[in-house]
Amino acid sequence: MRGRERFDLSVDRSSNHPLGLAYIRKRMCGSLCAESMKIAPINLRSEAIRASRMHPLLVGLALLPETLQKSVTNVQENLRRINARHIFHPAVTLHITVKPVGTLGVQVDRKDLDRIKMAFYRVSSEFEAFEVALEGLAVFPDVVYAKVTDGREDIIELNKALAESLGDLAVKWEYDGDRMIPHVTLATFTAPAIGDLLADVKKADHLAIGRMTLNCVHLVTVYLNRYYGSESDRATAFRKVGVFQLRSS
Repeated sequence: MRGRERFDLSVDRSSNHPLGLAYIRKRMCGSLCAESMKIAPINLRSEAIRASRMHPLLVGLALLPETLQKSVTNVQENLRRINARHIFHPAVTLHITVKPVGTLGVQVDRKDLDRIKMAFYRVSSEFEAFEVALEGLAVFPDVVYAKVTDGREDIIELNKALAESLGDLAVKWEYDGDRMIPHVTLATFTAPAIGDLLADVKKADHLAIGRMTLNCVHLVTVYLNRYYGSESDRATAFRKVGVFQLRSS
């Protein structure tokens, strides 16, 4: 997009979390519309964020390649021009959640890391790489996100297989499987006043953002205190634990 192209956000009525980790906090429920949004901004003082300094989250995700990062950051810049007060996530952390595992040292025993990595290896080696398309924007009560269109069902099947392979090694996520909504979080709301953002944009269901080949799954630890921290901290929120290649198609 060039210049300050104005576009609306379509509103998704489903519930999810920007990292796919619904156990951090419950989202607000109810009917949402662009005219009267029920917003649940991130609580930057929450215990989960403070505790992540010692107990990061372990998550399987697909990182966006540089070419798609550039397309997404262009969309973010348009949003930032409308309202810059929210948390815009840096290019290096843009991702699609595939399977949350849990909080290290709390829900997940660190001594089980090798078994967890083996489960990711087994499943990834059974799946062929596939194409993913990002098209259109939408909102959850706490974030703006880009919708996954092509490749959505493949991600859900990959999530199901990982959940089965991991078994009791991973938390039971309420959005595993068919309830999963694959997406890329662009910004997290820090305040409930987003009327200017919603009022200044037009519907973006048609907005073709870009494509990628999902050919590997990264297992990373996520430090929420950095993910939601200062701009300089956000780029260092992820630490890679392993990379698991899907089969060439």
